[in-house]
Amino acid sequence: MADHKLNLEKARALITSTSDEVNKLLSHDELISAKGYIGERFNQQVNFLNGMVGSAPVGEVETPAFGPVVSFFGKKIERKEAIAPDDTIPSLSEQELFLKERDEFYDSFPDLTDQDIFNKIQLPGGEPIVRSCAKKAGVRNFKTAAIDVLFIGKIRSKVEEEQKAAAALAEAANKIATDTSTTAPVVTPAPALTEEEIAAALADAGRNVGDYKPNADGAGA
Repeated sequence: MADHKLNLEKARALITSTSDEVNKLLSHDELISAKGYIGERFNQQVNFLNGMVGSAPVGEVETPAFGPVVSFFGKKIERKEAIAPDDTIPSLSEQELFLKERDEFYDSFPDLTDQDIFNKIQLPGGEPIVRSCAKKAGVRNFKTAAIDVLFIGKIRSKVEEEQKAAAALAEAANKIATDTSTTAPVVTPAPALTEEEIAAALADAGRNVGDYKPNADGAGA
């Protein structure tokens, strides 16, 4: 059993050193997405081995609990009053602005590169926008999952799927409207009768020419 544990520790050390070397190779800004994705996979492997040898997972460090600092070199530290919980709740207008920005960013996902998304995360308030997009796209664990190329790809695929469906629906509706539209027939007025035609028609009917009264459209009555 001791030999197995030693081998596990050696494997863990090998993966850790390899991970460090890979991170150095991918340290360029243009490779940040690849670095995040591969680094997470290395951490998963190391954590798996840590579980087998009984070590703490990568990134989890036990720290002692300290109370608040009340003085510094004998001087009392004045503390501002804590913010009331109600003050931390965004107003309705703030929520509307957030959702508006979220929806615009969500719709633009197919046109953005992975690097564009990572740049957005670095901006103040950028990560909540991206995670809200993931929620709208139905991504599981959108609150805690690492924002890597897979996470971004799931959002992009959902947006593209929705946009294709919307375009197909609009095309079908337009086709139906075109097929069902009708053009009103053009009515050509009857030509006016000549005097000879009027006289002949009245003679056939046994009436005199003086009895003829034309209608508004030029035809006789």
